[in-house]
Amino acid sequence: MKAIFKFVLCLSLTALAACTAEDVSPLFKGGLGSKPEKISSQALQGTMNGVPWSMTRAVGKIQQDGMLLVSISGNGEVINCNYSMPLKPAVLFSVPMKVADYDFDMLRPNNGYAITWVYTDVQAQIHNVVSDMALISITSVSADRMIGGFSAKFLDPSNPGALNGVFEITICR
Repeated sequence: MKAIFKFVLCLSLTALAACTAEDVSPLFKGGLGSKPEKISSQALQGTMNGVPWSMTRAVGKIQQDGMLLVSISGNGEVINCNYSMPLKPAVLFSVPMKVADYDFDMLRPNNGYAITWVYTDVQAQIHNVVSDMALISITSVSADRMIGGFSAKFLDPSNPGALNGVFEITICR
């Protein structure tokens, strides 16, 4: 039994090593490996799962590792430091508490700066969709505010979307 398992594992690894990114998934076609669009100066907006979305409010909580965990509500939902998990479609990400640009590409997932959108479908199923590529730019950080913007693309045909624009995050203490 072990011999069969080892054979199948070796065969699978050999086949995977021979694949290019385009062979693995249709998501890699048409964008991955390239940079996301330049960040717009407009308020954060775009589409999530093909539905229009615009930012309402952003709050962040400093984690033990010093990262800021950000929740951004949209389409009229107001969140605050006492309740920071939106019920409607929302955006979540973590960044260091310093001015810099952070990028993410599904081909290089180890840097950890992906943007996730969370939404509930018509069957009340909760979905977390990770961006295929993103650029987060933090332009200002103070004790109670972080200012910046991002551009993110979601290339999955079943959850298409793109978000782009600027935000101001209230840092919760």
